[in-house]
Amino acid sequence: MNVRPLLFRPPPARDELLSSWIGRLAKANHCSVEELCGYLGLGQGRVPEHINDPGEMDWARLCSAVQRTRNEIAAMTLQDTVHHAVRYVSRHDFQYCPGCTKQTPGLVLRHWRFAWSMTCETCGQSLAAKHPAEAVSDRLLARAARGAQVLETAVASNDLRRLRRMDLTLAIVSILGVGNSASVISTNELERLMALAAVGVGMTRPLLGAAIMLRGNGQVVRE
Repeated sequence: MNVRPLLFRPPPARDELLSSWIGRLAKANHCSVEELCGYLGLGQGRVPEHINDPGEMDWARLCSAVQRTRNEIAAMTLQDTVHHAVRYVSRHDFQYCPGCTKQTPGLVLRHWRFAWSMTCETCGQSLAAKHPAEAVSDRLLARAARGAQVLETAVASNDLRRLRRMDLTLAIVSILGVGNSASVISTNELERLMALAAVGVGMTRPLLGAAIMLRGNGQVVRE
């Protein structure tokens, strides 16, 4: 069943997340996201974000209303990470670009949801955490950047052995009580940086690597 195209259809930004664009469409057409989801035929009144989420949606209705092809819409969703050891894609906005969101309120880009993203690919500005740390050393930042690069490379090459190694390192960090298996996508900047740094160091020495990152806590290192 076809419907009338939305009256106002601001184009999606490059790499924009589908839920972000639907939110901006709702604002442009002076309605709530829930109301727009109902009009677009989206299941359960929510915006799908992952490639496997769309499922029962009415593609003909959606494509007709927003004047976009099915492939264009699917390209705005996030990849499936269910079968990977490390949770490297967040279902929540754990970081953002101050410059881009100031220019376009409500904007969320897909790569902001990736654990390894530390700078905005659109403007080059450093991404800001939802809960920033008061102070972060240059050494920790450098280690976290190396860990982020290692993680991105392992995901891109689908290196399951390295991903399992990273998962083991994060499990150790969790046992030590300074994070959890999803710390690489934490809204807490310090927790996330420590997890990424541990991932990088842990590629060769998972247990020792975690201890090195926590060397400031003598009791934890001894344990």
